[in-house]
Amino acid sequence: MAIGREIEPMITLDKNVLCIRCPNVHPAAHAQLEFQRTLRIPDDERVHGLPAGLGCFPLRHVEDFSEGLDELTLRRGGIMMPMHRSEAMWINFKGGGRMSSGAAYPFAIKVAAGKVNALTGGTWSPVLSAEEQDYIVIPAQPWIDGFAVSKGIIRQFVAERLGEGFSAEEQLTGKAEFGGLQIIAYPMKAERYLEVLRAREAEARAQERRRRIEQLREMLSPFSEFSDRARSLVAAATATLAEIEHNIRGVGKVRSTGDVPDPDLILAELHSLLDRWNSQVGELAELSPHEFRLFRDIGRGFSEQVECFQMAPPMRMSRRASMGLGGGGRMRQEIYTDPYGVDAWDQSAGSRCFVHLVEATQWAEISGGPAPTEPPSQKDYKEKGLPWFDYYAPEKGAVSGSKLLAGLKSWGSMYGKGPGASEGKSGPVIQLGTAPRVSGVVSEGVGDE
Repeated sequence: MAIGREIEPMITLDKNVLCIRCPNVHPAAHAQLEFQRTLRIPDDERVHGLPAGLGCFPLRHVEDFSEGLDELTLRRGGIMMPMHRSEAMWINFKGGGRMSSGAAYPFAIKVAAGKVNALTGGTWSPVLSAEEQDYIVIPAQPWIDGFAVSKGIIRQFVAERLGEGFSAEEQLTGKAEFGGLQIIAYPMKAERYLEVLRAREAEARAQERRRRIEQLREMLSPFSEFSDRARSLVAAATATLAEIEHNIRGVGKVRSTGDVPDPDLILAELHSLLDRWNSQVGELAELSPHEFRLFRDIGRGFSEQVECFQMAPPMRMSRRASMGLGGGGRMRQEIYTDPYGVDAWDQSAGSRCFVHLVEATQWAEISGGPAPTEPPSQKDYKEKGLPWFDYYAPEKGAVSGSKLLAGLKSWGSMYGKGPGASEGKSGPVIQLGTAPRVSGVVSEGVGDE
C-alpha cells in the first residue's frame, strides 16, 4: 500500500518468507517475516519461557487458487497459511541492510489479528499511533509470540475457527468478520537511518577509545616501582585517563539522547584533558624516554580523534479462509518501546499484507499440496530435547501491555481443558515444505477489505 506519494514499496513471497522492500526509500530498506510453527504452551496461568520454532508454515498467494477461494478472500489479497485448530505460532522478524542486528534497516511493523491490534487491543488503523505505541520496531524486536496483555507478558497466538467466540476479534468486537493476520510495515526515513548509522559508527569509535584507555592503564601499572615523583605522575595520568573516558561517554550521550545541554563544553574539556595528559606523559618520558614514547604517540592519536569528532543531531473458498487467533498460555516476552519516535517512520511508504488462516484439514483441497502434520504435543517436545528460550534486554524499555487484551479469555478457560491438555495430538515434528510457486509479488487487496 502506498499512502500519499508514490514510492513503490512491495511485499514478495520467497520460499515461505514474506519479504518487504522499499528501494525508493533506501537501497538497504528491506526486512523479512517468518511465520513459525511451535509448541502450544500449557494454559495454566503460570508464566512460561519461549518455545522453539519448529519450521515455517507454508505460504501461498491467494490469487493462485482463485477457483477454491471465495470472492471476499480474493479481494483482500495477500497470502494464505494452514493451521490446525488450537495450533500455536509466532512471527520472526529479520532486518534488512547488512542483516546483522547492529546494521539492519529499522522498520515499524503493525500486527493485528482479525483487525485487532496485537499490542493495544484497538481496532485496525494503518496509521502509527503517537499516543499509545501500537507497532513493533525491528531489529530491536526479534519476534512476537502473542497478544501483549501486560508489561513483559503475552498470551500465545493460538488458532481456532471463527464463529466459536474464541478469537480476539470476536471477544473484543463481537464479530467474526476478518480473521487471519494483518501486517503493515513502514521503513525508517532515509535521513533518520543515516543518523542511526552515524550513531552506530560513533559508538564503535567510543568502544575503541575505551579499549585503548584500558590498554594504557595496563601499560602504566608496571611503573609503580618508580620513584615517588614517577608514582605521583602515574597516578595523575591514570586519573586523567578516567576523566577522558568519562567525557567520551558524555559525548556519546549527547549523540544518542541529547540529554547533555552543551556538547561544545564537553569537547573543550576533552581538549583540556588531553593537554594535561600530554604534559604528564612528557614528564614521565624524561624519567624513561623509551618506555613512554608510545604513551606520547597515543596521546597525539586521541587529540586527532577529538579534532575530527563531529557531533551529530540527537536520535530521537468456494471457501473462505475462516480461522482466527486468540490467546493461549502466558509467556515471558517484552514488546520494546520505540527508541526513535513516531516521526522517524516513512508512513508514505507502507506495505501491507493480509495473511489468511486456512484450517489444515482444508489445505490439500484448496492448494493441492499436502496437509501439514499435526502440531507437536508437550510429550513430543520433551522427548526431542527441544529448548525453551528467554530473551532479556534490560537496556530496552517495554510497553505496558493492554487492559483490553488483559481481559481476553484464554483457550483453556473457554474450552474447559486442564493444564497441559491443550498441546494437541502426538506426532512427528517436521518442517513443512514444497511450494508450487516460491516467489512473486504479494497482492495487497482492495481498500480496507
